[in-house]
Amino acid sequence: MRNSLAVLLVVALGSMALSFAQWESRTARQPRKELRFHPNGVLAIEQQLDDAGKLHGPLRTWYETGTLFEEYEFVHGVVISSKHYDPEGHLQFARREGRDYQLVRDEE
Repeated sequence: MRNSLAVLLVVALGSMALSFAQWESRTARQPRKELRFHPNGVLAIEQQLDDAGKLHGPLRTWYETGTLFEEYEFVHGVVISSKHYDPEGHLQFARREGRDYQLVRDEE
C-alpha cells in the first residue's frame, strides 16, 4: 500500500509539473517592440525589450535616408551579434559571440 501511494504521488507531481510548464509557456510575455523615428519621419530604431526592460531580440537602426545602418541581436541585455553597414547599404563588418560571450567570428 505504501509503495503504491508513493508511485501515485510521483505520478501526480509529475503531471502537475507538466501542467505548470504548459501554463508558464502560455503566460510568458513576448518582448515588447519599440519604434523610434528620425525628425524626417524615417524609421530610426526598432528594438525589443524583455520584462525587465533589457534589450532582447533584434535591434536595427537606420540612416536618415532609410538605409540600414546596424543590426544587433541581444539576449536579456547582452549583445551576441552585430552587423554594420555603410550609407550605401554595404556590409562593413559582422561580429558574433559564443555562449560564453567570447568573440567567435569577426568578418570585415
